[in-house]
Amino acid sequence: MQDFQRAQQELQQAAQALQETISRKHMRGMMRSMHLCAAECFRKHVEAADATLDNCQKTCAGPIERAQATVSDEMKRIQARLQREVAGCEDDARMDAAVTAASSDMARQSAMEAAFAPCAAAAARATTRRLHDVVVPSLEKQLKSLAAQADR
Repeated sequence: MQDFQRAQQELQQAAQALQETISRKHMRGMMRSMHLCAAECFRKHVEAADATLDNCQKTCAGPIERAQATVSDEMKRIQARLQREVAGCEDDARMDAAVTAASSDMARQSAMEAAFAPCAAAAARATTRRLHDVVVPSLEKQLKSLAAQADR
């Protein structure tokens, strides 16, 4: 079980590092662009109706909102995939325990834990690798595109 907890901790650290990197490399610049754009709205539309000013500001916020939604959606997909994999590990462990340790509840529980932990740890490590190898490059590409839109 310690191996699974260690793998889980590594995954949490990787996800946190990803969020911090995204914030530093992409979101802060986009936030700056959004605020500069909004300030320009106030300069341009001094005499305009409030609705015009609001629309201008909403346009400025569009790229950062899409970027935040993109990151959030990707993190939800990763979490859902890991949950499915861990649920599969749990199902497999239950079946294995039922077959191999039909004698007592305690033996069944012990067998289930012994089967579950390595499978769940492998799932967490695979997810950590996916974060580094697939998710980061994909998100960076999408966020660069959104940042380019914000700079226009």
